[in-house]
Amino acid sequence: MQIDLTPVTTIVGLGSVIIGIIATLHSIRRFTRARKLGIFLEFQKLLYDKEFIKEVNEIQTWEWDDAESFFVKYGPEPNPEGFAKYIRVGSYFDGLATLVQRKFIDDDFIPETTAIALISFWEKFEPTSEDLALVFRRPQCWDSIKFLYNKLQKIDYQYDRELYLRRIKEEEPASEGSKS
Repeated sequence: MQIDLTPVTTIVGLGSVIIGIIATLHSIRRFTRARKLGIFLEFQKLLYDKEFIKEVNEIQTWEWDDAESFFVKYGPEPNPEGFAKYIRVGSYFDGLATLVQRKFIDDDFIPETTAIALISFWEKFEPTSEDLALVFRRPQCWDSIKFLYNKLQKIDYQYDRELYLRRIKEEEPASEGSKS
C-alpha cells in the first residue's frame, strides 16, 4: 500500500508560507512603530533645548488684540527677534502636528508637557489665527495645529492656563537675576 504524501506536504508548505507571512507582517509592524518613534524622538530634541523652552514661555506672555497689533508689536520689522521666536515655535508645533496628521508618528507618542504647550500655543493664537493666515497669504497655515489641538482635546489633560501664565511670570525675574 502506497501512501500519497502530496496533500500532507502541500498543507505543511502552505502552513509554512502562512507562518512566514504572519512573521513578516509582525516584523514590518514593529519596524514601522520603531521608525515612527525614531522620527518623533529626533523631532522632540528641540523641545528639550533650554532656549526653545524660554521662547515657548515668552510667547505665552505676549499680548495683542488683533493681527495688526500683533505685527505692530511682534512683526519682523519692529521686533525681528520676537518674530523669529514666533516662527520657530509655530513651525515646531506645525511640524509636529503635520507628522501626526500624515500618520508619520502616532499622537500617543506625544508627552503631556508637549501636548499642553501645543494646546496653550493654539489657545493663544486661535483668536487671531485667520487674520494672521491672511497676512501670510497661507489660509491653511494653522490647519495642522488646529487638527492636533482638536485631537489632544479628547484627552483629559489637567491644564490651568492662568496658573501656567502666573508661573511663567514668577520665573522671569528669577531667570533675569541669575544672569548677572
